[in-house]
This record gives sequence, structure tokens and C-alpha cells, in this order.
Amino acid sequence: MQAQGWGERCEVVVADAREQLPAGHDVYLLAEVVHCYDDDEASRILRNCRGRRVVVVERVLPAGGRGSADRLADLHMLVMYGGRERTRREYADLFASAGLRLRRVAPTAAWVSILEAAPRVAR
Repeated sequence: MQAQGWGERCEVVVADAREQLPAGHDVYLLAEVVHCYDDDEASRILRNCRGRRVVVVERVLPAGGRGSADRLADLHMLVMYGGRERTRREYADLFASAGLRLRRVAPTAAWVSILEAAPRVAR
């Protein structure tokens, strides 16, 4: 990050996201974390992200993608960790349960997508 000129703007923190994360940051990046947990624990982790935005890097299952390799990954997460892979709709619902709104999903050339969420605005 120093080589990219982000050293003054970024902080890498090793923490248990299920507990408390450092407050006061603009963005929290969670890469391949959320899928390790069921909906309740994943929502708890997302609620701990008190920044303006949350960026999540995860596999996003295709809607109705039965029989795909993505579904096997979902089964793997369940058996190994008690977690799960999710569809775009399931991520939107998960973010909503944590007081966040899914703003966008950006597919990548890899098997993961980048999901961006922001706090819901109170009306």
C-alpha cells in the first residue's frame, strides 16, 4: 500500500470481525469473510462495520443456478464452516438486516464479485 501511495490513507487491521472493529473509518473491506458465516453471524459482522461504506469481496451465486459449480461451493461452505454462498438478492437482504443498502455489485474476471454497501438513510 505504501508503494501505491495509500500509506497515509489506509490502515490494515487484524481483528475478529465478529467482535468490535476500530471505529471511524470511511470504508471497511471484507474479502472472503462473510461467506464463512450463517446469516445471523454475517449480519453481526456487517453491523460492526461502522464506516460510511462496506466493500465485500465474495462469490455471488447466480439466481436459480442449480447444479452449477457455485452451488458446490455453497455446499462446501456449509459443511466446512457453517456458512454459505449467497445470491445478489440474499446479499441485499443480509445488508438490509445490518442497516446497510446494497449499492452495486461489480463482477470481476475471477470467481468473486465486489459488493458495495452503504448505510441506509433514515427517513
